Amino acid sequence: WTSLDAMVSLLRPGGQILIGDIPNLSMRNLFFASGAGAAYHKQHAGDDLPLPKIEPTPQANKIDDSVLLSILERYRKMGMDVYIMPQNPALPMATRREDIVMRKA
Repeated sequence: WTSLDAMVSLLRPGGQILIGDIPNLSMRNLFFASGAGAAYHKQHAGDDLPLPKIEPTPQANKIDDSVLLSILERYRKMGMDVYIMPQNPALPMATRREDIVMRKA
């Protein structure tokens, strides 16, 4: 929180922050649980072995939906406009990464 709070404190009204390319474990798990994710894994792993079942539990030192949503909640309560944005599907890791945009009102 210290770093984000410091960045927000430097903003003038209308100023924006983009925090880009945030790896999201929740999105990664959803992707690999899908047919598209299984096909992607098969193509890149070079084998037909199925992915192990992914448990949707928080993991230490990993960013997941709960972290991103807590950022959204914290800074909206401070009066900021905050949005979690999907990445362009053409980007290589778009299925498991997001961006956050914050704007000081």
